[in-house]
Amino acid sequence: MVQKEPAWEILGGWSPFMGAKPTNDIATRVETVGSLMGRRLFQPASIQRDFKWEAANCVALFEDIYRVFSAHYDVAEEDDDDNLLSLSPDDLQTGDLSGVAPEIETVIEGPPNAYLLGPMYLAPPKNGVSEVYDGLQRLTSLTILLSVLRDRVSLVSKEWGDWIHGFVEDAQWGYRLTYPVKSHKETGTARWLTELAQKRGESIKFRRNLESNTPRGRVTRAIREFRRLTQDMSATELTAFAEFLMTRVRVVAIQIEDMRLARQAFVTSNQRGVALSAVDILKGVLMDIAGNDDRARQVKDVWDRISTTPDLENFMSAVDYIERREQQGPSHLVEFGDYLAEARPGFAILEWMERLESLSHAWRLLKTAVYDPKQDPFDGDLWRLGLQNWNEWKPLALHFIFVYQQAQLENNKRRMDVVENRFSDFHRRAMAISLAGLGAKARHAIIRRAIEQSEGLTGDGKSRNCMSLSYGALRLKPTQKDRALRQLSTGFDDYEARVAFLRWLESLHWTREALPDYVAGGTVEHVMPTSPSPDAKQWAIDFPDQDARLGLCNMLGNLILIDRETNNKAGSGDFSEKVKFYREMKQPFAMSEEVAQLNKWRPQDIVARSERMREFAIEQLDWDGTE
Repeated sequence: MVQKEPAWEILGGWSPFMGAKPTNDIATRVETVGSLMGRRLFQPASIQRDFKWEAANCVALFEDIYRVFSAHYDVAEEDDDDNLLSLSPDDLQTGDLSGVAPEIETVIEGPPNAYLLGPMYLAPPKNGVSEVYDGLQRLTSLTILLSVLRDRVSLVSKEWGDWIHGFVEDAQWGYRLTYPVKSHKETGTARWLTELAQKRGESIKFRRNLESNTPRGRVTRAIREFRRLTQDMSATELTAFAEFLMTRVRVVAIQIEDMRLARQAFVTSNQRGVALSAVDILKGVLMDIAGNDDRARQVKDVWDRISTTPDLENFMSAVDYIERREQQGPSHLVEFGDYLAEARPGFAILEWMERLESLSHAWRLLKTAVYDPKQDPFDGDLWRLGLQNWNEWKPLALHFIFVYQQAQLENNKRRMDVVENRFSDFHRRAMAISLAGLGAKARHAIIRRAIEQSEGLTGDGKSRNCMSLSYGALRLKPTQKDRALRQLSTGFDDYEARVAFLRWLESLHWTREALPDYVAGGTVEHVMPTSPSPDAKQWAIDFPDQDARLGLCNMLGNLILIDRETNNKAGSGDFSEKVKFYREMKQPFAMSEEVAQLNKWRPQDIVARSERMREFAIEQLDWDGTE
């Protein structure tokens, strides 16, 4: 007689041989951010790190959420069509760079009106407080974001400000997220999260930028980024976004009783797994779209040639942007595949693959030019675009290069000249956008409209110059221009923007033939250091007012671009010691030479040099069309 296996073996469940039957020690619940943060108090578990996220992590979190929000919230954009009435036929003719981006006729379903933030591992509440095993960085960043939203909204609506504040602080029990003071090596987060963010009104106060790798520096930078990302949002949009964040953004809250299991979950979620390539998924979709084996083989042949394209995933992202002109989230290439299945079925996908291969050639030129200015056919202007600390410029640059290469095949010199002029303007407009502190959502709107203007997709079918200072998509609005001018006058808060600007400004001191590629790796040196070494006595003599010294420190005139080795050697000593290393640099930097020739560095030197650099920058930005 055959003995049947027990049901618990077939089902893979608990068996008597496993010891005592476990209790239900894991509970999973999908909650909104509002229900999660509005009903609990939180502390980091002992295994957790302090707050470690940098500005880029906070920006990515905000932009992923905002992308879904903006797809369902009607954000009004300035329309420039009134400025087009004065255009001459010649303006329209010289602006014609169409031939890449299609008119979008196929309606593809947009993202759902919700956003899933992912799992969070929590311990059951103890004395009213849940320990956070995984998800602390997101929870801290959300707390800082809510603090910024609360303080911005409170300026126009106390009622809305009070509502948002309820998710930051419980009226009876205090702040909803608190870091312990003694259980972490870095005790600063407990103080700075409270003092700089959670306290009402603190997040919108101006504070000097901190670049130190400390909790205070990271909290300060997170606040700065969230302020920048929300600075152009109206009061109505701010409240709508806050409501979306609390009611439409969801979290998988996983409550684990066993601390050992919770620690294991933390380790597993942070150290395991191999991401599936979105490009591989797209390749399979393209072959499915082909519809039969013969067309699928043709698609595969072209794809095999394209697959050697450098930085393939970013290339496909740029192509996706040119095609759909939508903000891109983590699953955008999957959405692109859905779009192509509707818009390019059957034979149409073969024609599209041919154009994709041509775009691949254009992308190869882009990557080569960004790497080496001497191989840039646009006098180093495409290389200068590569100095930017944001990437939204790439689809528009790819579009221009594609048009340029097609014009080469047709021997159309006039069209080639137009593209060269576009690149001459493009790197200047891009730097102006950086100086104005525009975030990803604003840059997305600008580049989308620029592609549509170039392609003649703005309504009447006529292509236009997207760089025009009277109607072009890349021109700054007056309020944005004012912000850029303030940045030039008072100095840079954003470290990455500061580096990009100084590299760009340095590059403009060189001809194309002499422009060295090492400028792209130049590092920013504060001539007067932010924190002078204890042995550096002269700084206190020449700059006796400490507050004034801190104000001068990040001004343009106090910054030079030098190589990393020299930067490390120069240190934070007196000027008489630092300048020796400036003079011995193996790789010359044009803007550092005038500083290297001096014997003293005083406040008046910083102010005078700042004004010279500001005037030179404004001349090069050419945002008044003087050139």
